[in-house]
Amino acid sequence: MTNEELLRRRLRTSYFALATPAAAAVLAIELLREFRGFEGVNLPGKLALEVPVFVLAAATGLALPILYRALFVSVHRKHMHVSIDLLYRYEYNTIILAMLTPYSAFVASLFAFEAFYAAGIYLFTLYAAYFYYPSRRRIESEMRIFRVQS
Repeated sequence: MTNEELLRRRLRTSYFALATPAAAAVLAIELLREFRGFEGVNLPGKLALEVPVFVLAAATGLALPILYRALFVSVHRKHMHVSIDLLYRYEYNTIILAMLTPYSAFVASLFAFEAFYAAGIYLFTLYAAYFYYPSRRRIESEMRIFRVQS
């Protein structure tokens, strides 16, 4: 097994370990809502929760991974090569940041947010889940960009 395959396998395991619980919880809540008439948890001040969770989803799905990449590139721009261990740590941290977004979708489902906020949070979640999936093409591209040496 090559280093690239090992890297991709470890990242995929981490990705699914972080994403699966949130996806299962959202699915369960939405199925309850559809078949049992679950209206969501009603807390006083629930409306005050919508905007911060929406902003958190935008931050974890879009802004923080981009800022983290910019920081990584800035720190390593003068290096001719990056080690595979360093690339793994960078990719792993990026996956952790991005996979916080599905938990915002869980909160939106649980509290039955208004359609605007819920749809935005779901879109951020879909973007983060799609864009940060450690596919073969993505890992090969990252290895080329950062000139990874095994």
